[in-house]
Amino acid sequence: GACLFEQKASDATVTSDKDDTTRGFTSAVVLPLDQGLLCVTSDEQFLFYSPIQSPENTFELKLRKRLVGNNEEIIDMKFLGDEEQFLAVATNVEQVRLWDQESHCCIGVGIGHLGAVGAVAFSKKKRNFIVSGSSDRTLKVWSLDGLMVDSNLPINLKSKAVMAAHEKEILSVAVAPNDSYVCSGSEDRTACVWKLPDLVSIVVLRGHKKGIWSVEFSPVDQCVITASGDKTIKLWAISDGSCLKTFEGHTSSVSRASFISRGTQFVSCGADCLVKLWVVKTNECIATYDQHEHK
Repeated sequence: GACLFEQKASDATVTSDKDDTTRGFTSAVVLPLDQGLLCVTSDEQFLFYSPIQSPENTFELKLRKRLVGNNEEIIDMKFLGDEEQFLAVATNVEQVRLWDQESHCCIGVGIGHLGAVGAVAFSKKKRNFIVSGSSDRTLKVWSLDGLMVDSNLPINLKSKAVMAAHEKEILSVAVAPNDSYVCSGSEDRTACVWKLPDLVSIVVLRGHKKGIWSVEFSPVDQCVITASGDKTIKLWAISDGSCLKTFEGHTSSVSRASFISRGTQFVSCGADCLVKLWVVKTNECIATYDQHEHK
C-alpha cells in the first residue's frame, strides 16, 4: 500500500482559466507488456509515460510520446515546405496548427484569434510564414521561425501582423507567388488585397452579390480570381481593383476556382455538384464534369 511515485507537475495543458473541469486528466490505463501508462487529458490529448526505476529504487514517469488530436471540424488545410513535409490546418476553434508529415506530430500552434479559423495560406517563395483568416474578421500572419521538427512539444507560433480586414467572416485567403501580397475573401461580399508582411491595404474588390468562398492569384499575371455564392467567378486586376471578366455557368454557389495550365485555364466546382473547365482568354467553359452527387 506504499506510494512509489507522485507526479509533482502535470504535463496536461491548461485550455481554460475559467473552469477547473477543462484541465487535467480524464482517464489513465496501464498498457500491457510493460509498455507503461496511457493518460487521456480533457483537451483530447494522449500522453504515454514510461516508468523508470533509478538505482536508489525510486520511480519516475517519463513522458515518452504525446498525441495531440483534434475533435473539431477541419475547414481548410495547406501543405508547405520544400517537399511538402508540413501541413497547416485551420479548424473551427480559435487556433492554427502546423503538422509534420513524417512524424505525424503537431510542431506549432498559433493562438490569438477570437473566432473559428476558416482559411489558411502559406508562403510560397520563402516558406517562412502562414496567413490565417477567421470569423473574428481578422487576418493574422504567423512566423515559422524557430520550428523544430524533432521537438516533443509544439511551439507557440508568433504573430507578425494582424489586421481587422472585413466586416464579416473571412472565408478564404491566398498568398501571391512572390510572397508580396495576400488576398482575403469574405462573407461581406468583398475581396481585399494586402501588402505583406505588414498587411497594408492595396485594393478592395467589389462586385459580387454574395460571400466569396475562394480566392487565388494568377501564377503569371497581376490578377486575382474569386468564386462566390452568387454563382459567378470573377477575374480582377490588382492594380486598380477593376473586374476584368465574369464567368457564368454554375447554377448554384461556386465554392472553389483554381488556375491550371500556367494561368491560361482554371477549374471550378460548386454546390450544383459540377466541376467546370474554363479558358480565361475566351470566357468559355469547354468542359463540364458531372460525376459527383453532392456539393
